[in-house]
Amino acid sequence: AGSAAALTLADALRTTLALSPSLATARQQVRVGRGAVAVADAPLDARVRSTVATNRLSELAFGASGAVGPAPLAGAATPVVESRRHVLDYRVGVEKQFRFGAVLVPEIGVQQVGVPGFGLAPANRATAALNLVVPLTRNRFGGAVEALRRSATAGLDAADADLRQGVAQSAFETALAYWDYAAAHERLAIFRYAESRTQVLVDETAELVRADARPAADLRQFTGTLASRRAQRIAAEQAVTEARRQLGVVLGLPATAIVALPPARLDTVAVEGLAARADADVEQVATDAGVRLADAALARRPDVHAAARRREAAEQRVGAVAHDLRPRVDLSMGVTYAGLARGAGLDGLVAPLRGTMPGASTVVQLQTELPARNLLARGRAEQAEAALEQARVLERDLARQIAATVPVAVAGVERGRRALAEAVAAVRLAREVVDDEKQKFRLGVATQIDVIFAENALVEAMLAEIGARRAYVGAVGALSFHAGALAEAGDDPDALAAALGRDARAAAPGTPAPAPDPAPNARRAP
Repeated sequence: AGSAAALTLADALRTTLALSPSLATARQQVRVGRGAVAVADAPLDARVRSTVATNRLSELAFGASGAVGPAPLAGAATPVVESRRHVLDYRVGVEKQFRFGAVLVPEIGVQQVGVPGFGLAPANRATAALNLVVPLTRNRFGGAVEALRRSATAGLDAADADLRQGVAQSAFETALAYWDYAAAHERLAIFRYAESRTQVLVDETAELVRADARPAADLRQFTGTLASRRAQRIAAEQAVTEARRQLGVVLGLPATAIVALPPARLDTVAVEGLAARADADVEQVATDAGVRLADAALARRPDVHAAARRREAAEQRVGAVAHDLRPRVDLSMGVTYAGLARGAGLDGLVAPLRGTMPGASTVVQLQTELPARNLLARGRAEQAEAALEQARVLERDLARQIAATVPVAVAGVERGRRALAEAVAAVRLAREVVDDEKQKFRLGVATQIDVIFAENALVEAMLAEIGARRAYVGAVGALSFHAGALAEAGDDPDALAAALGRDARAAAPGTPAPAPDPAPNARRAP
């Protein structure tokens, strides 16, 4: 395919951001975090409660003969009186817990009681109550609810940071697969080039053999070399197929779309190639720059922030479950006003509310609860403490890994840049040697073995250059990822592609920009 149809790194990244299953999972985890925050806020949500009940009660009692009221039951030796009551009861209240822990419960209730057979209008009773519950131990000053809310908020922040780190991780993995795919195409081009050059050599030798200028044995030897080149090209074609499949899997493409992926080339990757002077000590450069980059990475990388927020969430959970270890002591205070009136229907039911209610009834209670062993709270506390220690270990381990990885990544960029410069020079020299040996062969001062050796050396030099270029762009991308520069690019495909091809030392705080790369960025096509 032509260069216009080539797959670019930005195209691959754009596809990954849209289709990656890991990123889709991370986005849903953020939703889980938002849900956890809503659940933590649920105790502070006001709840309206209401009940409506209607009862028809029948009661039996012994009564005196001639008593006023319902007639005694027929046939009873001792007069038994049956009384009936119709009761309609309605109550509505609101329960609201405040952040300082107190629970306020205002409630209004009305009850209508009718007794058939007495000729009296139903009696209606109304109450207006206000109750306040103040926790004195558990959730004192709202500490337990607030701790759970802070824990959920920290968990949400961690999930959001995980998503940002996941974007960087997916971008880095996509770049590695893309560069492998591009390198496979480059190697295939090299083997096709070697095959075509060997074919030319076979054709030229055949002409010399027909002119009796070379023996027929030379032609057989070159023909065997051509068969080897064809076998190498076939293997390279399979390598392209496998690299294409791997890239498609990383991108999240279905099988039918993987087959249709266009080719890619390494020389389309923007590599600024910033590195130190060739005479500088690699280990010293890696140590100096690596320490500064590692310190900066601790502030730049989202996974470091996520680890810290998870540790904070675990700390808050420990504080929340600590409340359950205490005995429960609540102070409850209430005041109730009541009214009474007679009347039928809805108007009679609400009549007491319209009148003047007499003096208030008050109540003060002290409620206590002390489980014998409190196993539930103890078990939750142990789990929370263990989870906190796990979070602390993971946070420290992540910082340790970053401190160890970043200097190695810096050394990889340094050595990769130097290896690429040497590989480019080796190809140039090997191509000149091939031209010289072919000319000497035509003049009869070199053998076919000399030409074959020169051709093999050129092919190996070109393959080594592809490997050096692949290693170099991979090292630059790895440094960008490990130093946190890739995560700062956000989720813009073009910005991610640029960050993957830019030496992270150029943007690190306190790190001077390395010297420009003297090696050419665009490799000459075979």
